[in-house]
Amino acid sequence: QALHIRYGLLIDLVVPRAAIEQVASVRGPVPQTKGRLCLWGLGAPDVCITLLEGTTLALPWGMRPVREIVLGIDQPAAFCDALKSSMAKE
Repeated sequence: QALHIRYGLLIDLVVPRAAIEQVASVRGPVPQTKGRLCLWGLGAPDVCITLLEGTTLALPWGMRPVREIVLGIDQPAAFCDALKSSMAKE
């Protein structure tokens, strides 16, 4: 089982659910830092997915260590609830 994230033309991620440590809502500015993948475009960040330490993902520029994925999505509360429910079933 995996979370599939598509963003624009280049980002097409497959994140194993077993690599997801937690998911939470965020508000306000989220700075770009090493290990954080920021995918919110012109909107605002509202969801942060924390991955287990040592997780690497296939990005357009190669395999990279990623600790957090920060997203801007249309229905953040519903997304967080669905992902948490999915994680609880494992």
